[in-house]
Amino acid sequence: MFEASELDLINQYQDARLARLLASEQLLPRQTNVMNNLLLANSSRDQLQSFAALLPDEFEQDNDFRAAELALLAYQSGLCVAAQLGLNGFDTHQDHDGNHFDAMAKLTDLVTFIFDTAEQGGFADRLVVTMASDFGRTPYYNQSDGKDHWSIGSAIFIQQGAAWGNRVIGATDEGHNALGINPENLLPDASSSAVMLEPKHLQQAMRQLAGVDQSSVAPLFPLNADDVNFFS
Repeated sequence: MFEASELDLINQYQDARLARLLASEQLLPRQTNVMNNLLLANSSRDQLQSFAALLPDEFEQDNDFRAAELALLAYQSGLCVAAQLGLNGFDTHQDHDGNHFDAMAKLTDLVTFIFDTAEQGGFADRLVVTMASDFGRTPYYNQSDGKDHWSIGSAIFIQQGAAWGNRVIGATDEGHNALGINPENLLPDASSSAVMLEPKHLQQAMRQLAGVDQSSVAPLFPLNADDVNFFS
């Protein structure tokens, strides 16, 4: 074990050595990138201590719940502002109903766990959860009682007490084909000015909720999405 003063001295020498290495003109781009990442990681040592102080004596046993728990603790400690979590079990090419009911039950339990944990941490009112998939499932069954990939999907935004909540935007016909919407009133629209919702509109909405859609960084990653007033 090191005393705090000894750890501070070690950190100072490590930072000084890293700065000398970064000053070299003989580094390859990959080496420079790795060292810059290390420098960034070293700068968050104090926050890691705050994160460590929040760690529970026992973690959630399920891997997906544990990942959500760690992400929420990282936010609570100030180490992150966003996280992406993945949940498997929805690629149901066989026995769709049997598998999907179990997967959906776990997903809803996970969302409840996320908000309950955030409530206990005192930041549930600052939490926005977005649920989406990279594709949907066919409106019909295959020969194995499963459902294959379908280009039409959906997404869900959840925020505590949101004025824009409790509504559905977008629609499909009886064949599960997407219908266009009016970008102003968000109702189904068959006119030539209708907008077909795509993943880029979801990404734009996420930027708007996060308050970064007008940031200096946003133009570096253009979405070229129609202006849809999701949160009116």
